[in-house]
This record gives sequence, structure tokens and C-alpha cells, in this order.
Amino acid sequence: TKRIQKATKALKEQWLQTKEHWRDKTADEFEEKCLVPLGQQVKIALTAVDRLAEVLEQAEKELTDPHKNY
Repeated sequence: TKRIQKATKALKEQWLQTKEHWRDKTADEFEEKCLVPLGQQVKIALTAVDRLAEVLEQAEKELTDPHKNY
């Protein structure tokens, strides 16, 4: 997830630089239709990955506990 977070941050920074030179309707549409939804999807995906990591960690603990009754 760290790589995705770093890449997302780099994309945001690059977009801010790009917006300094690209100021038209197409740039606004690109931001609205592509970048905003992408940011939202990345947040959702990272939340899901974090939750999956928690579940897998718990499963590993349960499977390696010799005193656990299944």
C-alpha cells in the first residue's frame, strides 16, 4: 500500500504542476472525469487492502495456534 500511496501523492503533485500550464475546459474535464474518481477508487482500494491484511493476519494466528479447537 505504501507504493500506491506514494504514487498517488506523486500524481497529485504532478497534476498541480500541470494545471499551472494547462488551464482550459479539457483540463477541467480530465480532472473531474479521471483524476477525482481515481483518487476515490484508490482510497476504497487501500481500505479494502488494509482490511484484507487484518483478516489474513487473524487467520494466520488462528491456524498457527496449537490450542485452538476447530
